[in-house]
Amino acid sequence: MIAAFMCAAGLLVLCAGLYYRRKEKDDAQSRKIYSGIAIAGAILALIGAAVWLA
Repeated sequence: MIAAFMCAAGLLVLCAGLYYRRKEKDDAQSRKIYSGIAIAGAILALIGAAVWLA
């Protein structure tokens, strides 16, 4: 149950990071921050999926 929530939360964070990175494409600092958020979301989603499917 927690792994499914972790996977879903990771996907939401990933999507939000990608959305705002694209929205703020002219600001280099914002792109760096939102890229980091998207990467963190991807890692969270992958760990959640690995635990959920194991």
